[in-house]
Amino acid sequence: MNAAKQCFAAKGFAGTTIADIETAAGYTPRSGGIYRHFPSKVAVLEAVIDAELAANAREILEVPTPDPTVADPGQVLEQVIRRGLAQLDRQTDLMRIVFRDLDQFEHLLAKVRAGLTDATYRDFADRLAAAHEAGAIPELDFEAVAVLAIGPVVDFKIKQHLLGYTPLDLDQERLVHAWVHLFTTLLIGAQP
Repeated sequence: MNAAKQCFAAKGFAGTTIADIETAAGYTPRSGGIYRHFPSKVAVLEAVIDAELAANAREILEVPTPDPTVADPGQVLEQVIRRGLAQLDRQTDLMRIVFRDLDQFEHLLAKVRAGLTDATYRDFADRLAAAHEAGAIPELDFEAVAVLAIGPVVDFKIKQHLLGYTPLDLDQERLVHAWVHLFTTLLIGAQP
């Protein structure tokens, strides 16, 4: 799976051959080793996407929900952005595959949207809503706040990993500091 993911990320779906995947996985090229596990190259791509989505779901579930009545909001938000940035670093190959090839595979693009994009935004919105229910933050449109919070972080990593630069050549620590300050101010200082 990792060999296939790396090949698809480096060469694209069309540019990757089964022999490329077999070689990268340590099989003898053109020996049919891949076909013992997958009926086609599309099935390999589907398995790669499914594995990435399962890993994302596990990461979301593994994040503890701090008690918003005692947790420092700035520290919680810093943990959120650092976790998100690290997760995006781990998903660099997936980003390349999504942006290069998934427009050819609508069913896989729909899976990525539901299992990665929407799931991540939904998790953050739900955590904000829980903090509101606990009386820690005012009521806001938590879905819109989640999009405003996560979108720029994803954009930063897309530009860094796919285009080779960050907006305004901003380093990650400055992004983290500004993001935490902005959203702490919004969530603690906002009026209902």
